[in-house]
Amino acid sequence: MSKKVNNIEDTPVNRIDLKSLSDITKDAFLRFGKYVNTQRHIPSIDDGLKISYRRLLYSVLSYPKGKKVKTIQLLGKVSERHPHSTDGLQGTVAAFVKSDVFEGQGFFGQSYIDGSSDPQAAPRYTEVCLSNNYRDIIGELINDVQYVESPIGPIEPSYIPLPIPLCLCMDSIVSGLGVGINTIIPNFSAKSIYNAFIKNDPNLLEPNIDIEIIKKDSDLDGLWNKGKGRVVYKFHTQDYVNADGCRGILISGDCGIFTPKLKHKLIRRWEDEGKIIKEDLTDQSGPKYFIGVVKGIRSLSFEELKEVVESICINKNTYTLNVTDGVSAFRIPLKDWINYTYNRYVNLANVRNQKDINNVEFDIKVFTALPDVANYIINTNPKADDEEISKALNLDNEIVKSIMSKSISNLRKNKDTTQKVKDLNNKLKELKKFDAVKFTDEVISKL
Repeated sequence: MSKKVNNIEDTPVNRIDLKSLSDITKDAFLRFGKYVNTQRHIPSIDDGLKISYRRLLYSVLSYPKGKKVKTIQLLGKVSERHPHSTDGLQGTVAAFVKSDVFEGQGFFGQSYIDGSSDPQAAPRYTEVCLSNNYRDIIGELINDVQYVESPIGPIEPSYIPLPIPLCLCMDSIVSGLGVGINTIIPNFSAKSIYNAFIKNDPNLLEPNIDIEIIKKDSDLDGLWNKGKGRVVYKFHTQDYVNADGCRGILISGDCGIFTPKLKHKLIRRWEDEGKIIKEDLTDQSGPKYFIGVVKGIRSLSFEELKEVVESICINKNTYTLNVTDGVSAFRIPLKDWINYTYNRYVNLANVRNQKDINNVEFDIKVFTALPDVANYIINTNPKADDEEISKALNLDNEIVKSIMSKSISNLRKNKDTTQKVKDLNNKLKELKKFDAVKFTDEVISKL
């Protein structure tokens, strides 16, 4: 029989800390916004990757070097850690292929100057693997970063060790729309980023794809020092006469960032009036497009056409470098971002090298002590345990354990370790010559 409640104030409902609907909504939205900004849509300061991109890159590392796997198989691997749909990552795979992060087999899509495009093949028809350059860059350093649990169980690296944020070197613009904040990342080559960083000169920045930057109209200094600035990209243009003898402009370049505004009102009017001819001349070298004055037309000059075509081949945009450190999202100057990833990579390389030094030094101690331990076991006390041998020979117990893990036959065979110790000492000398800065510079040259 249920207990009768005489005092309404004693009911469980009244003991609940009641909140207004507006407070609940506000709290939920703030938590959602923080999650979206720090875990989903804004690239990380550590490697320039959104978390889905990082899981894609980490997943491909699990396959042997040079072994191509079906894209759909790779996306399935990503799903082991990624609690969301991987459909959107098909485009990322294509972007990685075009940016030489992945080596691909199959068709990964093609964009044309006239704005049209051919979609990439279905993921069951394409194959990818991590490029040799990026496998060398990431190398064993991936084992030295901090690992965290993914939302659905398996651990994953908190970042991918890269000396330059990857989103800066993609073949297209990387953007992210968070809550109350967005980011849009311009395109530069790794080589030009490195040169600009070493010389502290943003005017050395160049695109990673086949287009130009109009430096005089861009605010590269603002991007470099404040994390926000205008970059003016432009397709290549040149005077050209087609096979029919029409004089005009040949447009060429990569369509990863933008395409020329071929629907400009004057272009459309001239086309409707039959004054110009348009031809797609794309070939194996890349997208090409010709716009020329029809032969015999007097009412439209080549100079008029050139002025308009030059203007439609320009893209002006303001880029904002917003990143996340996993706790908050914030704007970062480009030079500070490069300085952060570059020095972090240098430090990580030093950590890895020190571990190698420690391992070799330990091996030297093991192989130096091995003859004495082998002799003690074989000739003095075959039943001796680790502690007895350590005390008898005044050796560190870990060294003895390492030796004792070997078989008796192996101990007999390796009683003379003079050459092995010599080789290990030579290896140690080389490791101690290691220059992490030089190593990092060589790594960047591969990007």
